[in-house]
Amino acid sequence: MENCLLRVENLTKSFEGTSVLRGLSLSVAQGEFVTLLGPSGCGKTTTLRIIAGLTAPDQGRVFLDGRDVTSLPPEQRPVNTVFQNYALFPHMNVGRNIGYGLRLQRTPRGEIARRVKEMLELVQLPGFENRMPQQLSGGQRQRVAIARAVVLGPKVLLLDEPLGALDLKLRQQMQGELKQLQKRLGITFVYITHDQEEALNMSDRIAVMNQGQFEQVGTPEQVYERPQTRFVAGFVGEGSLFEGVVEAIEGETVRLRAPSGLMLAPLRPGAQVGQPAAVSVHAERLRYAAQPHNGFHLPARVKSHRFAGSLLRTELELSTGEIVHASGLEPVSSLPPPGCQVYLYWARASAALIPGDKP
Repeated sequence: MENCLLRVENLTKSFEGTSVLRGLSLSVAQGEFVTLLGPSGCGKTTTLRIIAGLTAPDQGRVFLDGRDVTSLPPEQRPVNTVFQNYALFPHMNVGRNIGYGLRLQRTPRGEIARRVKEMLELVQLPGFENRMPQQLSGGQRQRVAIARAVVLGPKVLLLDEPLGALDLKLRQQMQGELKQLQKRLGITFVYITHDQEEALNMSDRIAVMNQGQFEQVGTPEQVYERPQTRFVAGFVGEGSLFEGVVEAIEGETVRLRAPSGLMLAPLRPGAQVGQPAAVSVHAERLRYAAQPHNGFHLPARVKSHRFAGSLLRTELELSTGEIVHASGLEPVSSLPPPGCQVYLYWARASAALIPGDKP
């Protein structure tokens, strides 16, 4: 990778005989915003702690700016970490919190004041030097924690679910602010979260983790639109997986036979006639109608409609008994009522093919 700033190679880690990381490798470019996305217990925080120097790997290496830092202590690495709980000193005002690391470095007092003021302008908290942490909102405390981490000029900023303690509206607001701040700073961000919306909204690339391994690394669009594994398809976005067998390959279209009927999906390298495969379709791409669709369709029965704010979610049961979900903007009055027979379909280009057996 060009301009590679951070690289981890073959990281492995076990705790009390339980394997947490299993040969993890990743390269991150200068100025890139990369998110480690995965469920609790998948190894995200352990990876971050190894990069920060807070945990030693059993095997593998960490490189920063081309230098092997695997054996260096945290204070000798050009990285800093922002935690979910902010970790502000409650007995220090905002200015002293931000300048704490500079004082440890014996930076001249005038330089500290200048850089603290600069950081407060950057995080849009000018004039807050004398406020105490308990006088700030959750979003303001998070900005102070980021300013304290950034003032030391790290090459990489590690963020461990920093928005997890905020309410939904503030979290959404802070997502945009964090992304803008990262671009202004030009600092490489490595961000961890289990919230797919955060990852999709902010990241240049997403590394989807599962059981100590990366299932897929790619742009938000690649991960969402073209999942490479069943886990990614099930974890990113709300959708359904339809299992079947490849019946034919016709140009760029794959025809699959499933227990519930015929399916179509775009061709993907590795697909072979007679091979098991799955088709992933997001809920907002699923369509159904009272009459069979011209092309292909899966018979289904409407089980329920559920109002969910901006969307209406419909639960459908296939002829095999499988349950799938579709979402749309139609009013309930225009939809077939529960119990009705319908036919499920989707545009071929809106599906993703995942070759191979089900794990």
